[in-house]
Amino acid sequence: MVVGHTKNAADRLFNALKREYRHKNIYVMEELIDILSVSNSVTIHEAKETDFYDWEGYLSKFYTQIKGKIKENHIFSCASEDIAGNQIIVKLRKSDRDCDVPVHHFAIKRNFEGRTLYPKLKDAIQNRPNVMKSTALVHLVSPGINPYKKVEMNERYLQFIPEKFCNDQLYQPPTEKEKNIVKEEKDEKGRVRKNKRKKMMDQEILEKIEVKAIGKLEDKK
Repeated sequence: MVVGHTKNAADRLFNALKREYRHKNIYVMEELIDILSVSNSVTIHEAKETDFYDWEGYLSKFYTQIKGKIKENHIFSCASEDIAGNQIIVKLRKSDRDCDVPVHHFAIKRNFEGRTLYPKLKDAIQNRPNVMKSTALVHLVSPGINPYKKVEMNERYLQFIPEKFCNDQLYQPPTEKEKNIVKEEKDEKGRVRKNKRKKMMDQEILEKIEVKAIGKLEDKK
């Protein structure tokens, strides 16, 4: 289990699902759904592409970004008394120790969606709930299978897939564009590794030269 998740009942139920699928060869999503549905402790609801919305894009029209403040803080709080005029103040703390004082994050975006429709800020604030309701929440566009995984699937594993499953989208051959993306990524990783090895070798050479130089100085003394 992931550290910190064992206390959650929903996360513990993943172990119940493992009892079946860890001993099976699963080739397509439909097979996975069937095998997971065997458990009496868990009800499976297959996620569809239409279940996913661009919440980040929607919320960014009305609220400020909190990125970069999540991992370093562990306590997030906001109460009715933390609302001051147009602002909602979210209190962030690293821990409940006295030395870790709360940091204030102002959640409401200054130029929120619909602000320019009203000369007076008061009127814009009053109408903001209506603007939020009328603003469309769009679906996310599926990025599809990762090109690297698609190439890997075809080059390494397709030969072991039963013929009746080979037409599934998981095993469709990668396009030339996808092959080039993977090739460029591999080439870049190779250059990074090569440069890293070169730096390590250069450092070793410098250390050897330094040791010899210090040894000669000591001999002269």
